[in-house]
Amino acid sequence: MKKLIYITILIIPFTILAAPNPDVTGPYATAREEYKLPAQVYKDVLDDRKTELWAAVYHPKTSRRSAMPLIIFLHGNHATCGHGSNPRIDNDCTYTYEGTCPEGYVVVPNHLGYDDVASKLASWGYLVVSINANLGINCGGGVAGDGGLNLARGRLILKHLELLSQWNKDGGSTEYIEYDLKGKINFSEVGLMGHSRGGEGIRGALFEYQNSRFWKKKIANNLDIKAMYEIAPVDGQTSEVLNADGIPWGTLLPMCDGDVSNLEGIKPFDRMVNKYSNKDSTFKSSILVWGTNHNFYNSEWQQSDSPGCTNHLPLWKKPQGDLLQKRIRTVALMGFFRGLVGSGANPKFLSQFDPLSEIDNTLARDTAVKRTFVPNVRENSFFTIENFENPTGTNTYGHQNNSQNISIAHQQKIFLHDFRSRSAALIEPQKIGGFLEIHFADQETGKNLSNFEYIDFDLVHKVFAKNPTDFSVSLLDNSGRESNQVKLSSVDIFDGTVGGPYSDYNQILRTFRFPINWFKDVDKSHLTALKIIFDSSELNSFYGSLIRATNNTSRYHISKRPNRSTRPRHRARKSRPFDFPKHYCRASFAGSEYVKRECFKKVKVTSDTLFKVQDSLPKIKAGGKLHGAFQRTKDGKTKEVTYLIPCRDASFSGSIEIYLNNGLEKVTCR
Repeated sequence: MKKLIYITILIIPFTILAAPNPDVTGPYATAREEYKLPAQVYKDVLDDRKTELWAAVYHPKTSRRSAMPLIIFLHGNHATCGHGSNPRIDNDCTYTYEGTCPEGYVVVPNHLGYDDVASKLASWGYLVVSINANLGINCGGGVAGDGGLNLARGRLILKHLELLSQWNKDGGSTEYIEYDLKGKINFSEVGLMGHSRGGEGIRGALFEYQNSRFWKKKIANNLDIKAMYEIAPVDGQTSEVLNADGIPWGTLLPMCDGDVSNLEGIKPFDRMVNKYSNKDSTFKSSILVWGTNHNFYNSEWQQSDSPGCTNHLPLWKKPQGDLLQKRIRTVALMGFFRGLVGSGANPKFLSQFDPLSEIDNTLARDTAVKRTFVPNVRENSFFTIENFENPTGTNTYGHQNNSQNISIAHQQKIFLHDFRSRSAALIEPQKIGGFLEIHFADQETGKNLSNFEYIDFDLVHKVFAKNPTDFSVSLLDNSGRESNQVKLSSVDIFDGTVGGPYSDYNQILRTFRFPINWFKDVDKSHLTALKIIFDSSELNSFYGSLIRATNNTSRYHISKRPNRSTRPRHRARKSRPFDFPKHYCRASFAGSEYVKRECFKKVKVTSDTLFKVQDSLPKIKAGGKLHGAFQRTKDGKTKEVTYLIPCRDASFSGSIEIYLNNGLEKVTCR
């Protein structure tokens, strides 16, 4: 029986480090102009339909001597025609196919939904180009290998970059806008932002550019993408796995998203911080914003996609709530791009993405903003302490862990996360005083962590926890000494988990960072174990994943002084099951066609209720598989879609099942 050792818990005082506010207007007066070239079939974008080069350009009014850093914005999937006002009802896709809207409808200016942040960036000397993808792409039918047309969206970005590069080199922009762009664009300082399908679209642009000499030849200037940011992005709608390796990347996830309700934008984060890709010295970040929906991050999307939130309150139902949601977006984008893009980029603006620093207090006062963060996964700056991939009780390096008065199970899959890249342990404390001792190094030699700055944990509650979870952490060295114990609550409040509109819980991991110099009286050059002590009366079940030692890189250095986030003024609310609208639909075969020599069956589905134009991909089940390549009717109406099912999978048993809202809603058609 082990002798009990009583250790005094050291309470570490700290000073709040407020993140500087990037959301201020710069010194330049700005202008917005638009270019729109005649529609045509750009075969290097899509070879089966017309698309167009249409974008808003935001720039300083006065001509600058030096070339401007370039930021590209791309919106998500949405209807292209709408009617009415306050709100405008967007429920028609005629422009997608015809380039015009029906009588009584107007073209939806999807690209103007980020007007405020684009103008503010331009006031700091950036050239911002916000692309409109309405013709052929928005609301358009997918193709084989690109069901959501997100590779096509990526190629559309590159087509615009080709045009801008020509104007930058040879002139010609004044045929379409007043501002002469010749010599005005710095293609070595480029940032990309994508909302929803635009998020996977910007990763598609990076993929197409990096894997094709074609685009490198067509874009006259050498392109250097310095930053990529995604808002409520989709993932997995193409046949390619799209990441942003080697580039600073972030994502914003709305916790009440009623469209991309499975928050699949966290999956690229999982893939990029996987221990097998440990050569990336750039930081990856996600911020989880309570009370926000999918649509209102674009001010032109005027109807909410979400009926509500689970165990927290929707912002958009409060006075000025949608304006606060847009401000959250603006603060994130301004900080990200002002911190990373341009010769005057200032890394101090990046502090808001690190859980150690204070989030903008005007945001934290009205909602909760939680963060997941990895400063880099470079081999000498990132060490995995435990990833829970080995069988229960066995550490990543084959050593045996110790535990007492807890239930623990390794190799768990966390709902919403990428199962192939993330493994976790379900930890269920049984009694106060229980512990988990993780042995990550040989007992005789230990592991040298003296050059690391932080010990980082990724944690999430299994279900909603009424009260925060707390525990203590200590380190052990090869001489058997144990450090002081440091409380989790001295780093941040471990609360949640909350959920989206369908009575589900969004199990998205959050990062908790301990400065390693908080742990005293052990030899950090010969550490052998990390110990978690459950000394709090709140014994909630939670998942733990990827405990690691990290360093911030010098270029993207964030903060050294910790801060606890403010608890939101939300009260817990019991959720009620959401009743989906009833679809009465009919399905019929409509012949076959060949796409690139592959046979596809056409299945036409007609519903009495509109199939909403969403960013999540409606899928049909055939041959035991889900398929997402579909087309809408050419008259733009949204009550009829046609699916293309590979002939080898086109088998149905009496009825056809359609899966909407990322599979939450199943519609059975006869």
